[in-house]
Amino acid sequence: MARQMVYRYGENGLSEAEVEGWFNPEEAEVFEEGKAVTAQERWEREMRGFRETLFHTESGRWVLQRSPLGLRDGVDQDSSRWEFLSGDEQAVEWLVGNGHEQAVARLLPHLPTEKGPGRPEIGGRVQVRLGELLPQVDQYADRHGLSRAEAVRMLISAGLARDDG
Repeated sequence: MARQMVYRYGENGLSEAEVEGWFNPEEAEVFEEGKAVTAQERWEREMRGFRETLFHTESGRWVLQRSPLGLRDGVDQDSSRWEFLSGDEQAVEWLVGNGHEQAVARLLPHLPTEKGPGRPEIGGRVQVRLGELLPQVDQYADRHGLSRAEAVRMLISAGLARDDG
């Protein structure tokens, strides 16, 4: 059982690293960096100069290993940087970005699913020019503590309710 020390690096990454903890890589689940599909992705990874591997430890922590490009597995691991991720959100971002969406669903089911922006649509959009009625609608909305859109919906509903035939 080989323990792997995990470090905390300074903000710029150049300062002295401090030991933050350790874990056993042999007992952790391993996620390899996704394959670069496009020439742009390959170029970006080569320019970055390292390869990443994510480990999910037995205790539920996430460890990111950054190995200089050109290292073979198991060779010169001292050249790698090992860091704990600060939370599940960072792990989700890494996993999804590297094609491990199924691992997110399996290992992090407690995370809320991402929702789209804004309020869901409640009906088709209707654009109407109110002309001289607009100030009256705004006054009605102010008196009743409503938004303009809510006021228009209420006034239309009231008008439709009065029309029995």
